[in-house]
Amino acid sequence: YKPQPQYTPYEHRRVFRACHRLLDELLGQGYPMLFDATNLTERNRRPVYAIARKRGVPLAIAVVTAPPEIVRQRLRDREAGLDPETWSDAGWDIHSRMAPAWEPVRRPHIAVDTSEDITPALRQVLDWVG
Repeated sequence: YKPQPQYTPYEHRRVFRACHRLLDELLGQGYPMLFDATNLTERNRRPVYAIARKRGVPLAIAVVTAPPEIVRQRLRDREAGLDPETWSDAGWDIHSRMAPAWEPVRRPHIAVDTSEDITPALRQVLDWVG
């Protein structure tokens, strides 16, 4: 069985609710966590902020971007099977549908443009979380 995601608001809520529960539980057990997710709106980011505050752990936010032409090419490569380690089947159509909903992150964050060397940003994240 291979799930067929629809990328609907309902599906998003269910998936993120499960992720937030797991994030909270594992942080509560003392595990350091990296939550890599498309959080387009502040409303969708608030549960992660609340979990970090509740657990008393540092929160480093990285806003990861790339120019549209690079995103489009990477998604084409993914669809062509050139990225065997990808877990998503979202293509340009999904990206184009979701992108207009993006709201800027209002909290301190690190901006990462993946069309450039990301090493400095990785170092900054590591320094930030100590």
